[in-house]
Amino acid sequence: HTYASVGAKHGNFVAVYELVGPSERPAFVQLLPTGDRPDDIVAIPDRGLLLVANQGDGTISIFSLAT
Repeated sequence: HTYASVGAKHGNFVAVYELVGPSERPAFVQLLPTGDRPDDIVAIPDRGLLLVANQGDGTISIFSLAT
């Protein structure tokens, strides 16, 4: 599966969508709660992790990616 992660800087969450194909709209999967003002998002597929740097409170949110 291929996923896209979209940070909502003023909503304090990351939205996850599954990219199913070029002729289909992305399918919503879930919202991940983050710290204040998520800014940078990095996926580390080899480790099964999604890291989010939160600009507002200086924290890092770490999520485990289910396979």
